[in-house]
Amino acid sequence: MRLFVKVLSFLLVIIFFSVHGLHNNSTEISIEPLTYRLPNDSLPLSYDLTIKTEIHRKNLNFVGNVKIHVQIQNRTKKLTLHYHGIVIDFVDLLTVNRNEMIARNLTLHKLPKFDFLIILLPREFNPNEEFILNISYHGKLTKSKLGFFYSSYLDYNNTEIYYAATQFETIYARRALPCYDEPAKKAKITLSIIHGKDYRAVANTEMISSLPFDENQDYLITKFNTTPSIQTYLLAFSISNFQYINGLNSRISQKIYANPIDIAEGKLNFAASVVGPILKGIESLLGIEYPYNKLDHLSLDLEYFGAMENIGLQIYDINEINFKVHSYDKARTNKQKLKVIRTIAHETSHQFFGDLTTPAWWNYAFLNEGFATLFESLIPSIIFPQYHQMSHFFIKNFPDAFARDTKELNSWSMNKYTENPNELWTKFNRIGYQKSGCVLRMFMEVMTQKTFIKGLKFYLNEMYWKTATPDDLHRNLQVAFDQDFPTVILNISELMSTWENQAGYPLVTVTISGSNLKFSQKRYPSGNEEIYSVPLTIATKTNPNFNHTTPKQWLLTQNATFTQSELEFNATNNDWMILNIQQVGYYRVDYDTALWQAIISQLNENHEEIHPINRAILQEEIALAWTEFNRVTACDVLNSLNYFDKEDELLAWNKADKIFDEFYTKLFTTEQFPNYLEFLNALTSPIMKNLGFDDLSDEDVHITDLRDIVKRWNCKALNSDCLNHEKLKFEYFYQLNKFDSLIDVCSARRNIKNMDKIIKEIVNNKTVIDRSEAFRNLGCALDEKEIKILLNSIRKYPDEISTKEISNIIWQTFDKSPIALQSVLDFIEEDTHEFYNLFSTSALYNFLTSVAKLIYNEPIMEQFRRILTVSFDDFTTSKNCYLSITGILNDNQKWMDKNYKNIENWFNKRQK
Repeated sequence: MRLFVKVLSFLLVIIFFSVHGLHNNSTEISIEPLTYRLPNDSLPLSYDLTIKTEIHRKNLNFVGNVKIHVQIQNRTKKLTLHYHGIVIDFVDLLTVNRNEMIARNLTLHKLPKFDFLIILLPREFNPNEEFILNISYHGKLTKSKLGFFYSSYLDYNNTEIYYAATQFETIYARRALPCYDEPAKKAKITLSIIHGKDYRAVANTEMISSLPFDENQDYLITKFNTTPSIQTYLLAFSISNFQYINGLNSRISQKIYANPIDIAEGKLNFAASVVGPILKGIESLLGIEYPYNKLDHLSLDLEYFGAMENIGLQIYDINEINFKVHSYDKARTNKQKLKVIRTIAHETSHQFFGDLTTPAWWNYAFLNEGFATLFESLIPSIIFPQYHQMSHFFIKNFPDAFARDTKELNSWSMNKYTENPNELWTKFNRIGYQKSGCVLRMFMEVMTQKTFIKGLKFYLNEMYWKTATPDDLHRNLQVAFDQDFPTVILNISELMSTWENQAGYPLVTVTISGSNLKFSQKRYPSGNEEIYSVPLTIATKTNPNFNHTTPKQWLLTQNATFTQSELEFNATNNDWMILNIQQVGYYRVDYDTALWQAIISQLNENHEEIHPINRAILQEEIALAWTEFNRVTACDVLNSLNYFDKEDELLAWNKADKIFDEFYTKLFTTEQFPNYLEFLNALTSPIMKNLGFDDLSDEDVHITDLRDIVKRWNCKALNSDCLNHEKLKFEYFYQLNKFDSLIDVCSARRNIKNMDKIIKEIVNNKTVIDRSEAFRNLGCALDEKEIKILLNSIRKYPDEISTKEISNIIWQTFDKSPIALQSVLDFIEEDTHEFYNLFSTSALYNFLTSVAKLIYNEPIMEQFRRILTVSFDDFTTSKNCYLSITGILNDNQKWMDKNYKNIENWFNKRQK
């Protein structure tokens, strides 16, 4: 009862001062500071936070009080805190020991641009003096899913149920309480939440008590254990009517919270089965126990985040962690499992990298996200080896990182400094995640995984509950390396810093000159003479050791020459040589023409001599050698694909996919397109014979993904068995109304023979919810007559088919076959004015651009130019659009002039 009286008095005081307008004891000031960083004149030692919410009544207002224990660092007469979007009712100054009043209703200044709340103290305070800031305030829950926000779900009665939760990374804790909202400003946090009696409050730490708050017992006050010293962005809590299930096989308590429907339908059961093994796997690898007694997981609607690693309370978007078995689609089931595993492994890794030890500022965010990106694949590969998750690391992370890092304007160093709130998100893109993960993996491999993990143990133990910089990581990795390799001189800090402090990545060119190997590096595709520390690992025909990933030498300058003995390998004339074993290094390789010829010969002679990862990398690098470096011809690239009828590795097919598509697009309108389809059929049919067309319930996900790629190309090659299988599958799922399980509806509809009947049914059926969807993929038909029936239906049913449906028909037809493209162009040319009246200028430009990218046939090109002349003369005023599209056509012609004759000769020789 005494507790009840005290808290009630606190709320009455808040209401009184709010009504009497004490929050007006503040002014906005126009003098801007030189930095967005808080001054270092004080530090928080602890927060005692109480928040009251009525979210159970769909009331979005909340009331808060926070007592901040402050220690002065430098002599000052003012304090600066963060706050945003909340109203300060009053700020009092109290003594530390007895909470006695020092000063009431302090004067406040606001700097909204900087989210600064400046508190004027009654006197000048000296270093080491301490006091309590007692701040009462109120605010409103946000809809943006940032800060202290609300969301909802529909129950079985279709009633909207509200709940509230937090998402504070990076700078959103200030939306829920005035605070020192920076990663280095750590403090202990004690939390109490007042909420409706039918709702449950959960937070970072264990609940101490949940007792009636008012006489009618309509409210509870839930108190939680005090946290260790943490950053405000890791504070987390939620108030909801969610239920939970317990995680299985876990050393500590792990509850998975979700709305009652998802719990009842078992959507969190799989997550519950893996949270225990994942935490145990991380603890076992690092040799460090998770420091809390519980690790809860919360499934809700996050919108901007896939998940968030709050200490003790990890929050996930429902699409990342919810899982339900699809009995009708085994492949979908397995892939969902992997997504859940990776997400949980990523966030749980953060409990060590990011939570237990935290970057001192956001420019070092790679110390969080790089490790989590690496561990989301590494940990599952150890505890669930059947899922081959390190393969996913190569499939996902390297392409994403290279794609971002190649574009100079979008690339920056891993350690790039920024403090502007509008730019902090740039630290959480593919540089912060994928590139950082690749760079950390590089050093894990060159140091050996055993030594690297040993260094991480040193790092985590030294920085336990502390903030860290890259120097702290380097220092501890160095200690581990020196212990394990005392005779090897390697400066870890210097090596890693070249990757952390420079944007981009290098292209390494290698040539053989007698008994020497010449290497050069430059930033790809262009740069400012950046020099990276490049680990050189090599395999050759005479020494095909693809498992020795520690480098024999480092390329530390722009150019270097090494003898074969220095690299500890022996290559003979015309020997193949492959650099960057298992893609240890975060770089691309440019081989000279002679080396490419030797590599291609080996692939066709016995591809298994080359490691699967390197076979995959070679597909990316030969594409560059063809399109950018002119080291090889189109015929060489086709020769490099010639062995794929024996290739059964997912990684290689995944990387070759773009090359297959390149030839498919370029040859689409040419006379060689049928020969290319025959080539595709010859490569894919033997693999499909081994794999079969149907997924198996207990098969390796690797096999499922491989089948998806190979079957897609087998069907695009118009293999009759593939098309018939997809047609039967379509008819089966059509009856079940399970369209979401179909991967390739287009292949299923290749042999449509009753187009007129189908169109009439769609037009006359008023119950079809989305007719645009009903029209989708009809353009995949291979019969010219059927395609023309589909296109002419636009004119035949002008009142029945909407503009949106017309657009869908055209967009889903033109690129499905050469017949379809020609039919669309003929249809447009019949009445170009009528056709283009259906499109906005931007839509017209997008459509014509997409069409232009497919045209490599001279007669079709001329027809398309006639269409362009009419459309851009009569319907747009943008000469730049016209020039852009005709530029594509000119580039297409140049490609034909350079490559087509060679390709034609290659297919002619193949047919003999």
